[in-house]
Formats: sequence, C-alpha cells, structure tokens
Amino acid sequence: MNLPFIKPRRRVPTPEPEPRHTSLAAAPLDQPSVWRARIVTFSILTIIMTAVTIVLNGPMTRITSVQVTGNVFVTTDSVTELASYLLEQRWLGIFPQRQVAFFREGAFAQAIERRIGERIAVKNVNADITGKTVTVTINERLPVAIWAPAGSASGWLDGSGRIVSIGPPPPNLVLPTVNDLTARSIRVGEDVVDAGVVTAITTLNDALRSEQYVDFIFELPVPTCIPNIPEEEEVVSNTNTSSNSNRNTNRTNANANSNRNANTNTRIEPEVTCDLAQLLKQRPEVDVRLKEGPLVRFDRYTNLSQAVSALTRLMAEEKTAQAKSIDLRFPERAYIQ
Repeated sequence: MNLPFIKPRRRVPTPEPEPRHTSLAAAPLDQPSVWRARIVTFSILTIIMTAVTIVLNGPMTRITSVQVTGNVFVTTDSVTELASYLLEQRWLGIFPQRQVAFFREGAFAQAIERRIGERIAVKNVNADITGKTVTVTINERLPVAIWAPAGSASGWLDGSGRIVSIGPPPPNLVLPTVNDLTARSIRVGEDVVDAGVVTAITTLNDALRSEQYVDFIFELPVPTCIPNIPEEEEVVSNTNTSSNSNRNTNRTNANANSNRNANTNTRIEPEVTCDLAQLLKQRPEVDVRLKEGPLVRFDRYTNLSQAVSALTRLMAEEKTAQAKSIDLRFPERAYIQ
C-alpha cells in the first residue's frame, strides 16, 4: 500500500575513518614525519654509543700507572713491562683490561705469578687498584743457599728446600754453597731436599762463622740404600714314602721292603725395598769441607752447635790439624782419620 504523505528517507553514506599508524615501520615512507622520527632515533642512539665509548676509553677511567712492591730479586722493570702487556689485553676479546670497570684483580695477579714463576719461584702475587694505579705486590721465596749439583748448573735454594732460580746469585749476596754429589739436573720450583736439611745447613753455617771459619763448602754425599732385611726363615719339607710289598706264593716266599726318605730344604729370599728418592731428600748426614783442613762429618739430628765447638777444640791440637777427616756424627765422640 502506497501512502503518498510518507516520504522515503534518503540514505547518506558514512565516511570511512583514515587509517592510524601505530608504528614507524608500518607508516608509509613518503610521509616526512616518519623520516624525521627515524633520524631523531638514530641520532640519539649514536650519541649514546659515542658517550659510552668515550667513557670506557677515556682517560678518566683508564689505568695509567703500575707500582711494584715487595720484590727483591725480581726486577721492577720486568714486572712493569709484563703488567703493561696484560693491561692491553681484552677480556672476552671485547672489553679492555686497562679500564677500571673491566679490570679483574685476581686474574691479573695469577697471570703475573704464572709468567714470573717460570724464572723465579714466588710464593704469591697480589694486585690492588687505587684510582688509576695498580699496585703489584711480589712475595718471593728468598734464597738461603747455593745448590750446586755435580756436573750441572747451580741454583738458589730457599728455606723449604725448593729451587728458587737457576744461575749464580747476585754478587752482593753471601750464601753458603752446597755441593750435591748425585750429579742430577735441577729445575725452578723443584723440591730437592727437606726443610730439615736446609735448617741444618744454615745452623752449621752460622755456628762455623761464629767460630771464625770463613772458607768452607757443604757437601751432601750420595745416600746408601740399606734395606731392612728380615731374618731368614728356613722351611723344611719332609717327604716320606714307604712301600712294603709282601708276596706269598706256594713255590716262593719273598719279602720286599722299600723305604725312601727324601728331605728337601727350601730357603726364602727376603724382599728388598728401599726408597732412594726419599733418602735423597731426607739426608741425615751433612759434610763440611774446610779449605785448609779436613772433611768434617755432621749428623743433623745431633746438637750441631756443640759439634762445632768440639771441632774447634780438636783443630787446636797439632795431630788433628793434619787429619783427612773428622767424624762428629756421634755425641761426645770423635773419630779422626
């Protein structure tokens, strides 16, 4: 049904909203605002990276000096040169060690100790940083004697019996000389004798010098490996074999008796064991060869000061002065040859 008084409505199309860009990457490149935003972002990142680079490599955070303390025989120049080389290395291949932020004290000290230990035995190395200065403290093993193996290069011996270094000591250092007659080569860091042997040598050295003995050397003879042989045991094994055969027949009667006795004696050889390497380190005997006098033998387990006093009394006698050797290894007794 058509109603003439009702007019139909006219539909007006609804306009579509313009697309909103939530990110710069999704925006079209032809808009100037997008390029401006990207340029600003890139500039900010460049400024940040430049600032970080300046801070990490700038003089305000760089280690500029190295100080060495505690060294006696290790030269300061060698430690400084080694420290400068290590500071130029990069941690993980990226971060420079010279920067305070990336400096690792423990690893730095271990690297110096490892490289110095190839030439001179050290107890430990410490590294501390204060401001722009690294302080390297060297705790050395101080030598107390010259260890001179027969037919090999000599070295320095510290109080624990360890070889500190190879080669002659500085001329201003007066140390007793110990001749090792085993003719074996030595290396840095090797323990050649026990600390008790070194203590006996230093004690004898002080006692002899207090008695006005000046020119002498120590000798460590080759130890004799005397095994502890147990008593022989005799094992006797007896084997008795008896056979009796009696045969009775109607024609002949025969009695055959056969007795065999065998005695066998078996001797068990004792097992011989001897640790020669241990004897080389724990030598009980220490000899002193006087330049103008005899060879004097001491036992480090006896009173060495009393033994040196007895030596002085014996050397005052004319018949003793011409002796070849004096054995003072036994308390209150002396054997002169």
